[in-house]
Amino acid sequence: MKEFQTEQKSNFFMGLICVIGGALVTCALYFGIARLGVFSFWASAVGVTISILGYNHFVKGASRSLGLVLGVILNAIGIIYGEFLDLCAIIGKEYGMSISELMFDKNLLKEALTEASFWKYPAIGIAIMLFVAFQNRKASFSDPNDNDDDDDDDDDDE
Repeated sequence: MKEFQTEQKSNFFMGLICVIGGALVTCALYFGIARLGVFSFWASAVGVTISILGYNHFVKGASRSLGLVLGVILNAIGIIYGEFLDLCAIIGKEYGMSISELMFDKNLLKEALTEASFWKYPAIGIAIMLFVAFQNRKASFSDPNDNDDDDDDDDDDE
């Protein structure tokens, strides 16, 4: 049966694209749902799931733990930036300014990040994202079809 099995190569670049794509999904969902006036904690769960599962699909071997770390960090940044975009939209609507001119305002970003009220919803979103990320990682460890071993042992063919 070994002649019918194909060796799947590890592709770090595609894994990294999946992690970044998941973080962008987190940011877009968080911002979009927040604009509807609803707290969008589930957006972080969706984004980190896309990141970790996509990374694990393309990257095999010991470097899969890096996908968890990158996924958590980039999705946390996506949550924070999604909340910042929502704040920019609120300020822009109130003062008649466009989001694009507020989006890259470093002074507004510094002021927003230093206010305690800014961190209320991102902290909840990050906590839920961490829970989902570690549950996804635990599930990938217990997957019987997933072979992370780089060495080829022929002992179990007998």
